Amino acid sequence: METRLFEKINNRVIIAAGGTGGHIYPGICLAKELKKRGYNPVFIVKKNDLGIKIVKSEGYQYFELNFIGFPREFCLRSFVFFFKLFFSVLKVIFLIVKIKPVFVIGLGSYISFPVVFVSKIFSIKTFIHEQNVVPGLANRFLSKFADRIAVSFPETKRYFPEDKTFYTGNFIREELFKANPEDALRKFNFDKSRFTVLIFGGSQGAHIINLTILKALKLILDLKDRIQFLHLTGKDDFPLVKNSYKELDFKAEILEYLDDMASAYAVSNLVICRAGATTIAEILELKKFSILIPYPYATEDHQTQNARYLEKLGFGVFVPENEFSKEKIANLIRKYLTNPPVEFNSISFPPKTNLDKFLSIL
Repeated sequence: METRLFEKINNRVIIAAGGTGGHIYPGICLAKELKKRGYNPVFIVKKNDLGIKIVKSEGYQYFELNFIGFPREFCLRSFVFFFKLFFSVLKVIFLIVKIKPVFVIGLGSYISFPVVFVSKIFSIKTFIHEQNVVPGLANRFLSKFADRIAVSFPETKRYFPEDKTFYTGNFIREELFKANPEDALRKFNFDKSRFTVLIFGGSQGAHIINLTILKALKLILDLKDRIQFLHLTGKDDFPLVKNSYKELDFKAEILEYLDDMASAYAVSNLVICRAGATTIAEILELKKFSILIPYPYATEDHQTQNARYLEKLGFGVFVPENEFSKEKIANLIRKYLTNPPVEFNSISFPPKTNLDKFLSIL
């Protein structure tokens, strides 16, 4: 009776997320759905996280933790880790007492570790969600304490206790399913008859992808009248990339960053990108064929595992960064322009399905 009364009085929920947009965007999806159901989501994120502007733009309250990931080998950073862990635990204790959440959800990044761990000590219901095929260190540890574990891929269940692990899928932004391809083509001034390649490397861009694409363009000059590019470069490479497309006279829209990824996916026939968990989930849901170049320094090389999984399903081609040459990418673009791999903008099922699955286990 005490718990039920408490839940009626206090409807606040803590969502621990951060590190990349790949963790923040699923958190926003979850927060929106929780809000519809009468809860008041509060975020805990990494200090100076790039994703903070996303949380702020959506109008959610947030608190920052000055925390770092666990070092893979003993070094000076190990002492820094434990120092920051101590003060992060103290701050989380203060926040738990202040917020009094009904339950706490960790979305996989290392910032989840002190939040979920302390919440469990306070006997608060805790849930974790693993977005990658191979779980990170934080979730592997937290799985021993969390009340429920949700995974994005069926294969991931084998890493966690069977009795409290559920396959729910990842959380996809609802707006990605609402873009009209015709409107999107007009937005970018694109030609419907041309093959459209979408290129991005995350919110900061990917320098090696940008440079290799520019070199590959010189090998496909004969396709100039049949192809067009939407290239999201990141801030640093924007002038170079924009000028290169212009000099080579390719039809292209070059942007530093784009909030409206719904329109970007809607116009694309082929996606060239990294292999973060959220990107993988979006590609699967929207059935977009992709050339995946995993970030090789991601924790536990999880992006490579994500890319291999997508390739196994037939939705993409996995190209390690050290094999991502101008010849390789030019040949792949030429191949898929001639023989498009999947139906344009084919949608599988509504995005709320995954959220409903997750919320059903709370």
